[in-house]
Amino acid sequence: MDPESTLLSTLPSTPQAVWEDRVRSSEAPSLAQQTPCVFDPDGELPPDSGATVPGTMTAKEQLLQRVQTLTEDEAAETLRLLDQRTEDPVIAAFRDAPLDDEPWTEEDEQAAAEGRADLAAGRTVSLEEAMREFE
Repeated sequence: MDPESTLLSTLPSTPQAVWEDRVRSSEAPSLAQQTPCVFDPDGELPPDSGATVPGTMTAKEQLLQRVQTLTEDEAAETLRLLDQRTEDPVIAAFRDAPLDDEPWTEEDEQAAAEGRADLAAGRTVSLEEAMREFE
């Protein structure tokens, strides 16, 4: 068996398996920390059930679970994107940019209200028209 198959065979296949692994390794939350849940053996929760899986999975656990479903081509593309994320200076600049913490001013609100009023009144220009102005 190749190393990748060996690794994948050791990964839990469902949220229930992850939970069972946690219980075996004593990483399970105490009863006081658990939340009741509706659990489907396929790992699906009913839509809008508000239920959670006991001992919510970490991001790494969720990632490992999703990796198992990738085809070889999808896995290769994912690796390429992960490598690009750390190598591309534009992506790094966006990732490392500070949050915009400038407060929203009354002037900003007036400009936004004017724009919404223009939109509601139909005083707009299509993208095609705007592009023609720059030709």
